[in-house]
Amino acid sequence: MSEKNATAPYAENQYLAVSVKPSVLSNSIRQELEQLVENPSNHYWEPNDQLRNLTIVVPTFQRSEHLLRTVRFWSGKGPQLLVLDGSPNPTKDDGLFDSVKALTYVHMPESIQSRLVNSSDYIRTDYVTLMGDDEVHMPSSLTASIKELEGNPKLASCLGWSVGFWPRRGKESTREILGRSCYPDLHFRENTQESAQERLLTHFGQYVPSNIYSVVRKVAYGNALKLIALPGERVFAQSELEFELAMLYQGGNKVLPNLHWLRNFGDSGNSTQDADTNPQNIFHVRFLDPDYSAWRNDFLSTRALILASIDGEEAAQVRLWLEKSLLLYSEICARTISKPTLAARVASYLQIHLRSFVPEEQHHRVRKILKIIRRQNFSQSLQEAVRDLSLNGMKYSEAELNQVIEERIQA
Repeated sequence: MSEKNATAPYAENQYLAVSVKPSVLSNSIRQELEQLVENPSNHYWEPNDQLRNLTIVVPTFQRSEHLLRTVRFWSGKGPQLLVLDGSPNPTKDDGLFDSVKALTYVHMPESIQSRLVNSSDYIRTDYVTLMGDDEVHMPSSLTASIKELEGNPKLASCLGWSVGFWPRRGKESTREILGRSCYPDLHFRENTQESAQERLLTHFGQYVPSNIYSVVRKVAYGNALKLIALPGERVFAQSELEFELAMLYQGGNKVLPNLHWLRNFGDSGNSTQDADTNPQNIFHVRFLDPDYSAWRNDFLSTRALILASIDGEEAAQVRLWLEKSLLLYSEICARTISKPTLAARVASYLQIHLRSFVPEEQHHRVRKILKIIRRQNFSQSLQEAVRDLSLNGMKYSEAELNQVIEERIQA
């Protein structure tokens, strides 16, 4: 989106830096300008053609507080909201869901894999994005990503930059929002090679998940779900890897220098115990283990058949590309993840074994320990972290950020 456009959300962080002689303005226009200056953030929430053509898919599990905040935040802002609730019982919403026209709430007490696979039945827009129930995608960056996809048919997905946040109680019970940069290796990344083989090798040779939370085309999203739908024993974050494989096979990925994804590193409460979310079963460990050669061969062959059916490529050729890409990815993971810090090992162990060796009534104490360990990476406010990234080329509007904090994070 052009920074010169007076209605663009990214006007050098000086949204209304316009000088006009008051004498040439009518009273009505002057009043409108004064209202915009007093409430500049109102602009960001005006639904536009891009946001109306987007479905935000929100998987959730027993986190009604976060889900209700998310629904209230996005109500009336343009996108369709598709909630996939895997909780044992439907979320009590006190009539909120019925009042939001652009909301589809699906209670489906099944695995995250099953819910994602079934999500395509409810999508009617041309563009889709996944979002955590406790996180935020900036509306202006969603708009910019869709415009990028509209202008470049060779792209399958588009994203912006990410900033992590950590809500915590400060002195006198005031809520402080800490922040830090996330996924810096994605900054200015563009994977747009002509061949699927080149895109896959490039992506998995320097792996950062740049597609799973991107804005993607509906057709590409549906094809990715075909991989996730395949039966068989699953491992941690397998759906993410399958999504990344499918997207890079179908087209390019571009990361725009816009503030896009606010990722929550705080304690959001419950999480599912699916194989996809259990960090005990790691993909690269199994992929490199000779004892799992049958599993690896089945994984490669079945995924290759589906991807080859998209464009008519030979399945054997696609399988070779997948094998090379995932072998490269697994070998890099084995080298870089083999020596985590002591703090990381403690946090990982506590997270994995929380339910198995700690009584349920003591879970909150373990979470406090995890908070202390993870908080070491957060040394500044969210606003300060975002401003620092803007010095490195990221575009954002402070007015939009402040309203997101007020309406979604602090609500």
